[in-house]
Amino acid sequence: MALWHAGEAEHAYRAALEREPGLAEAQRGLARALTAAGAFEAAVDAFDALAAQHPARFAALATEYCDLLGRAAEAAMQGDRPDRAISLARRRRAAPCVAPARDALLARALQIEAEAALASGLADEAVELHRAAIEADSGDPGIYRTAALGMLAAGRRDEALTLLSEALARHPEDRALHVLTVDVLAGRAPGSGAGLHSPEPPPSD
Repeated sequence: MALWHAGEAEHAYRAALEREPGLAEAQRGLARALTAAGAFEAAVDAFDALAAQHPARFAALATEYCDLLGRAAEAAMQGDRPDRAISLARRRRAAPCVAPARDALLARALQIEAEAALASGLADEAVELHRAAIEADSGDPGIYRTAALGMLAAGRRDEALTLLSEALARHPEDRALHVLTVDVLAGRAPGSGAGLHSPEPPPSD
């Protein structure tokens, strides 16, 4: 849906709600139009109104709502509003989502919360949130790397090394985990590029 279509749709759905307040189809349509326009927090409010007045209709949209909360939290974080990001991420954790074995959305929401906690000086909370993110999606080696970097930022070098060891046991093929481990062991800044290198090609004749 193009932005101008989303704007027209938003206006139409709001007009429908003025004529018939609480109309479920209009509330659902408004939430989706706002999502398409990138107005994620306003879309959350529209879904909340639907949940309050039509819980049975809302229940079928739980996964969509959880995805929206994650996107709203991401946008808040990018907008340098960590407190709002934490609030939205916590709502995402408590929402009635369908929880797959690997919940990438939940893991990302927890990472957002951890980043915000670290930015607020809450190092202990940030580390625990990173660990919870790993529990949510341990199949993604990137979750481990982000958690280890968070631990390093919190001054937890030994914990970061322990976590990286666990990560390499699960994902031995992940080169980035090896590079990060070598950097930490050598006392270098992560990503300095001085760790593992590909072999140099033989000189050409």
